[in-house]
Amino acid sequence: DPNITYKNAVFMVISKDSRLKMLDAISRKLDGLDTDYKFIVKSNKDLGNVNPKIEWTKNDIGSKEMQTMIEESNIMMDISRAASTGLSFRVFESLAYQKKLITTNEAVKRYAFFDPNNILVIDPENIEIPKEFFETPYNPIDQDVYNKYTIENWVKTVFGLV
Repeated sequence: DPNITYKNAVFMVISKDSRLKMLDAISRKLDGLDTDYKFIVKSNKDLGNVNPKIEWTKNDIGSKEMQTMIEESNIMMDISRAASTGLSFRVFESLAYQKKLITTNEAVKRYAFFDPNNILVIDPENIEIPKEFFETPYNPIDQDVYNKYTIENWVKTVFGLV
């Protein structure tokens, strides 16, 4: 919504794993674009030599708190795990909240909801994030396409109720 002022341009929460190096590289790209973000890493110990703007916590983040942070952010971030070939929950969250998404998951381009205005796929080997991506509003997707990817439709499909 162009009338909303967001607290953060980009938001992501992950647990400390192999994606941390990529998150660090992305945070530094965003710093270069002078774009704010809220990246939180759940870890039992400090994150070591990463961008100090990346927050870390030992605590679980409750669903209410997570919802608030998503709502306060304009764009969601998704970094695929190396072995992952499907879509993460983050992709579906971005659809549900009608938020733009920056992802490393190339597979997202094969889905009917893919819109390059809403979803920026970045190459982990050559991170490029155009400033224009932040300047255009979310483009609502067709309602029939959206409905196809809801949990309600998924349940109906899995249990043969459609």
